[in-house]
Amino acid sequence: MTYAVMVGNGGYAGWKLLERTADAQRQALTNEPQMQISRDYFTAGAENVNSADDLISDYRMLKVALTAFGLENDIRNKAFIKKVLESDLTDEKSFANKLGSGPIDFRLAA
Repeated sequence: MTYAVMVGNGGYAGWKLLERTADAQRQALTNEPQMQISRDYFTAGAENVNSADDLISDYRMLKVALTAFGLENDIRNKAFIKKVLESDLTDEKSFANKLGSGPIDFRLAA
């Protein structure tokens, strides 16, 4: 996915440009062919993912999931990802909850 958000020169002028063009930029990203292919692949395969191992074993699906959260650079760290996914989010002392400022729900919405 190669879309780059256009923000102008930065600062206030860049913010105003982004504010004016955000919907068009979001639509352009959504309509990008690679984005559609990835979304369709993930949507079709998501019902077959029942465990962390299922997700981690499908490189393409894992890449889509991590990219959605800006974590695509962590794709090689499968043991870490598995540990996060298998953490008990109701336990404040669980591995995943120790990573952030508080309990985080990483589960995908149905």
